[in-house]
Amino acid sequence: MSEHVDKVVYFVRHGQSEQNVGNVFQGGDAKLTELGERQAHFVAERMAHVVADIVLASPMPRAHVTAQYVAAATGLPLETHPLFREYVPPSELTGRSHDTPEGAAYIQIMLDRMGDPDWHHSDEENYFDLHARACEALAHLEAREEARIIVVSHAGFMRALLVAMLTEGEPDPLLALRLIRCLKPSNTGVTVCHYQATATTRSPWRLVTWNDHAHLAEADLSLPEREV
Repeated sequence: MSEHVDKVVYFVRHGQSEQNVGNVFQGGDAKLTELGERQAHFVAERMAHVVADIVLASPMPRAHVTAQYVAAATGLPLETHPLFREYVPPSELTGRSHDTPEGAAYIQIMLDRMGDPDWHHSDEENYFDLHARACEALAHLEAREEARIIVVSHAGFMRALLVAMLTEGEPDPLLALRLIRCLKPSNTGVTVCHYQATATTRSPWRLVTWNDHAHLAEADLSLPEREV
């Protein structure tokens, strides 16, 4: 395998999905709304002006369709990769509102038990599962030959990636919890990170820009979402 090369990675959150609007637990099949389609078009036009080599996408429809807009606008090859999919909640809660008694109870116990690597509500990823996948995704990006990569992914997983960068691969439930409470990427917000392959005494990853959605400003497309 060739040696790692320095990289610029543009992480793009997908456009608004049907289940974003409904404030429900999203499954893997949530699709873009009409607004989400327009947001995807706007971010694609923006990404057409950056220099990149490839578009990587989560296989979930809301991200994959957004990535198709980006690939069409940039003329870049599109590669689907399951590492970049979103966290999926317990299957019995998929499609249900966060505000139901069951939904609210799950959210509270999930936050309370984030520091327990052995705890699962049922069939979902816990924080430690998500962190391990984030570390695997970063290793995948580091090993790729391309120097400039666009990744279309999801809000939860992007925060997991950021924690993995900040902790240099060590799980940190408290930091993850604080980022969940503080940072929320907008639909089609762009986060830019640099990877320095030769770094030896510090993290090789640097956060350059978080959640830039200036491409939506004139179109009034960046309405805030309800928080979990």
